[in-house]
Amino acid sequence: MISKSFGAAAILFGAIWLSSLGCAARGHGTYRVLDRPDRAVLVPPDVRDPLGNAVTLTLRPAARQTECPAHGPGIDVTTGRNKVRVSIRQQAFAGRQGGWLLRWADALGDKGCLPRGSELRFVRTVLEALPLGVRETYAVAFGQPVTSRFTDFHPGRILKIVGPVLRDEAERADLKVEAAVQDGFRGLSLQVRSSENLLGYEESRYVIATDAAGDLRLDHDYTRLYRNGEMTVPERPTATDAGFVPGGRFLRMIYLTRVAETGDHDVLLVSGATRTELEARSEAVSDDPGMCQESRSGDWCTRVSRDLSLNVFVTVTLNGIEVDTAPGIPLGQFLHNGFGLGAPAVPDELQVRRPYRNRMAAVEFDPRSTAILSLPLLGGERILAPGFRRD
Repeated sequence: MISKSFGAAAILFGAIWLSSLGCAARGHGTYRVLDRPDRAVLVPPDVRDPLGNAVTLTLRPAARQTECPAHGPGIDVTTGRNKVRVSIRQQAFAGRQGGWLLRWADALGDKGCLPRGSELRFVRTVLEALPLGVRETYAVAFGQPVTSRFTDFHPGRILKIVGPVLRDEAERADLKVEAAVQDGFRGLSLQVRSSENLLGYEESRYVIATDAAGDLRLDHDYTRLYRNGEMTVPERPTATDAGFVPGGRFLRMIYLTRVAETGDHDVLLVSGATRTELEARSEAVSDDPGMCQESRSGDWCTRVSRDLSLNVFVTVTLNGIEVDTAPGIPLGQFLHNGFGLGAPAVPDELQVRRPYRNRMAAVEFDPRSTAILSLPLLGGERILAPGFRRD
C-alpha cells in the first residue's frame, strides 16, 4: 500500500540530503495555499517567501562521473569527488513543458548522478522545497494527469488488474467483453455481459516497485475472487496474473482506438531501458500497432488481452479509509467523482495533510476560496471531509 511503500522509499532514497538557500528554516510547519490574483500558489513548510526562492540538493552519486546535466536555465550543477550539488532557482520552472522534472531526474540517473531508483524521491524533494502554482505540482513532475492516450508506471503506485473467471476457458466465444477508455481520470473500464460461461471475476492489486538494478517490478499485494455473490482471497491470481507485463526500467500503458465509433480500444504495454527508448518505441507502436508482436518487438511490447482491465492508481486516505484513485486528480474532482453528491464548494471542516520530508504536514487554506479543490493528489495524502463517504 502507498503508506507502506512511501516509508520504504524514504529509506531507499536516504542518500539525498536537502538544504535551502534564500529561505531560512522555521522548524516544522505547514503547507499554505495562497490564492493570488494570477494563480493559487502552494507554499511548502519552512519556506517564508512564495517568490524568488532557491534550493540546493546535495546528492551522493551512484558512480564517479565528470559531468551531470543541468537541464536548462535556473539550474546549476557542481560535481565534486564524492557528491553533486544541484541548485534550483524559482525561474527554472518558467515556461517548462509538463513532465520536465522527472525527465531531468531520469537524465541524472542515467549519468550516475543519482542512485538507481531514487529519481522519484528526487522529484518529490524538489516539489517539497519550492513554491509552485497549485495546479503545477503534478504537471511539472509528471506531465498532465492520466489521459486517454497513455499512462506511465511509477514506483509506489498501484496496478489493478480485473478479469473474468470462466467455467470453461476453451469456450470463450460466448463471452462478451467490452473495454473502453473513459474520459478524464477514469481510466480503462471493463464491462462483461452475462454469459452461461461466466462464473465471476477476479481482481488483483500489485505495488509498482524497483529492484536493485532500477528496473520496475510488480509486488503482488492481494487477489480477490468474486463468485456467486461471495468474495474469497486465493493465494495466487489465475485470471489476473501479471506475468504478461514486460520488464524494464520504464513502462507505459498505451490506449489505441480500434473502433472510433464505439471508443473501443486496444491496450499495449511498452517498456524501455531509458526514457528516450520508451518514447521512441511508444511512437513506433502507435504508428504501427503490428509491431507489438513477439516476432517483431521481442519482450518489450505486449498486447493486453481484451478480457482484462488495467488501471494505475495512487492511494490516499479519506476519513480514515484508504482509497485508490487516479494519479494527479484534483481534490475537488476526487470528492465529486467518488463520494456523496459532489464538491461544488469547499466541504465544511475539510482538513488535508500531505507528505513532507518523511512526515505528514497539514495544508492551510482559506475555506472561503475554492483554490484548495484544485490541489492534485500525488499519493499519500490524508483527507478529512466529514459527511463524504464512498458510494
